Amino acid sequence: THRFKRAPMDGRPSIYVAGFGLFPTGPPPPMDPAKAKAKARWKILAKFLKGEAKGDASQEKELKEVSVRRHSTFDLFPCSAIPAPAHPTPPPIPEGQEDVAYQWLEYDVSKVGVHAAKSVLARQRVGGKVTLADMKASFSTGVDNTGNVCLWPAEEVMLHYLLEHSAELEGKHICELGAGVGLAGLALGVAVKAKSLLLTDGNEACVANLSTAVEGNRMAPAGLAASEMAARLLVWSEKLSSLDVPRAGTFDLVIAADCLFFKDFHKALVHTLVTLLADSGRALLFAPLRGDTLELFCKAAKGKLDIKREERYDEAVWTAHQAALQAGIDGAAAVAGAVARGEGAE
Repeated sequence: THRFKRAPMDGRPSIYVAGFGLFPTGPPPPMDPAKAKAKARWKILAKFLKGEAKGDASQEKELKEVSVRRHSTFDLFPCSAIPAPAHPTPPPIPEGQEDVAYQWLEYDVSKVGVHAAKSVLARQRVGGKVTLADMKASFSTGVDNTGNVCLWPAEEVMLHYLLEHSAELEGKHICELGAGVGLAGLALGVAVKAKSLLLTDGNEACVANLSTAVEGNRMAPAGLAASEMAARLLVWSEKLSSLDVPRAGTFDLVIAADCLFFKDFHKALVHTLVTLLADSGRALLFAPLRGDTLELFCKAAKGKLDIKREERYDEAVWTAHQAALQAGIDGAAAVAGAVARGEGAE
């Protein structure tokens, strides 16, 4: 039996017993489903950090039930693991990441769009391992670790759209925000004759991995199609100026996939887009429908960017999306929001 000095905060009726205090008269109400899943995710994370994770089928099932990543891939680009490509110098190992294993994956991009590229190389963590160093860095910088965990479905959807429109991207300055694994940006580097490609992320471990992947593709037999390509750290901020990023204010296109999840960063993202884009530039943001995050971003961008929201923008993606929905996967859609510079309404 629980005794309270004041009425329970969950709204349960209570009775007062002289000399003892307040007692609830019924069971606590059920926890909000979203809060319950968040609590379960933190428990699972604690197990991994403490080394208590078993990695068996029961834990895999538990993780799947509470994960925000309810859909792993649309299978738009076949991929296979390959040996690490030749590298002039060993890739740098960030502090605290000595035990993290990576694998190289080759994605077939030859069947989407009209271009000469056959494949692109990406470097991903084995099993999406998150380390204590990751968590410490996240807490100290305020930047999440989602880009270290896996390739998110919205990234492959964005790449599919971009390759279908690759001819429009030639000779352009392009920047990817929140690149994570960076499949889209890396693939544009090998398939499109862009003037420059800048892959960015706010997480240092992601940027180190992106830099290694850029060099891996540069040294591949086909090499890079883009004239310039690099990866660098970029944290979205409402204080960001054009002096903080090379070519800021001149980018013809800024792309981002699944970057609207954290609502507290919407205003910083809007300011970052405005700072990076040329006067005639545009941004393409691909995002699954996660609650009201898309609507809130559009609200934050109102008056600063012209917003065009579109869901059925590619028949192959739409077909894959419908198949995912029929399979009972919620939130599988990747919604393309085309954002152009200048004032305007949603």
